[in-house]
Amino acid sequence: MKKFGILVVMLSFLLTGCVRIPSLQDMAVVQGVGVDYEDGEYQLTLQVFSAEGSGGQTILDPSQQNASTITCRGESLMDALSQTSLSQGRRFFLGHDRLLVLGDGTQALPLSQLLKSLSGSLSLREDVTVVTAENAASLLETEVNQGLLPALTLEQTVENAAANGQVPHVRLLDLNRSLSESWRSCLIPRLQLTDEEEGSLKTVEIVGADLYNGGEYSTFLSESSAAGILMLQNRLDQLALTVELPDFGQVGLELYRFQSSLRPTDTGWKLTASGSASVAEAPAQLEENRLEELTQVLTLQLEALCHQSWAETTLQERDLLFLGDILRRYQPASWKQVENDWPHPLAGSSLELDLQIKIDRFPYE
Repeated sequence: MKKFGILVVMLSFLLTGCVRIPSLQDMAVVQGVGVDYEDGEYQLTLQVFSAEGSGGQTILDPSQQNASTITCRGESLMDALSQTSLSQGRRFFLGHDRLLVLGDGTQALPLSQLLKSLSGSLSLREDVTVVTAENAASLLETEVNQGLLPALTLEQTVENAAANGQVPHVRLLDLNRSLSESWRSCLIPRLQLTDEEEGSLKTVEIVGADLYNGGEYSTFLSESSAAGILMLQNRLDQLALTVELPDFGQVGLELYRFQSSLRPTDTGWKLTASGSASVAEAPAQLEENRLEELTQVLTLQLEALCHQSWAETTLQERDLLFLGDILRRYQPASWKQVENDWPHPLAGSSLELDLQIKIDRFPYE
């Protein structure tokens, strides 16, 4: 028995090293993934890190794109990925993937099915940034200005837009959470190539967000509607606004420190919120005695924004705000009465607003 144990130990040493672990240098490091769907066929576009343009194998050159794209088609994502691997002869490493772009063609597919296929075929990270575009391949293949890596530039564009209150910054885990209940809705930021070019490079802009309801594509929301959603969700960090002050002109304001709380009431819903604002631009010196008037105008504009976003979601029976979760938490008895019919009861719900806005920085005469 002792000899048998020694033999097993010796054999285990002989077996070590039999499995070859590929080096990172032998793999294609993916920075961005794009998915398009047309005529029952998937088109998979992978943006791969490539520093050869800088004259070396490892040094980044800011004047170059430092990336190449590989695009293949298939009846499934796995088939397309296999074709992509064959076309360039290297295995893909998606551990550094930063961006997932969904083309308009994928709107015909259930979002949950698409994300499940992507997770199974590509093993995408849960924190990858997700955006939509008219054509995912065109967005990833276009030489985008500013940044060492195009995918990094696109990711930072979304992060900056989210920080400025334009659209939410959505990651794969956020979408999976939204899809865990069939009645939930979610927003995905939408990118678009501009007509403007700087040299041979194009720029990208945020134009709004695509709304998915119950995992199905629903509609497109403008930046203002998306900003209102962020206010209702307590996800607004700051927001630039322009208001019209009577007998004075347009005033540019920066809203910040915005905090909100959305709760059910006996008759509907109530949003309690507070925030600060500063005057960023004005046609003339602003008198201190006009502060109260300016605050009222700003508050009315924010209230209109909230009501607009509330109507665009609840009246269409979309639970983008996770109202079902809030109702279940604060009024469990009421939730029990409507959970089987949710989100249909939202269609007739009202929103009461209690906004306390203070302008604490403005130029004096």
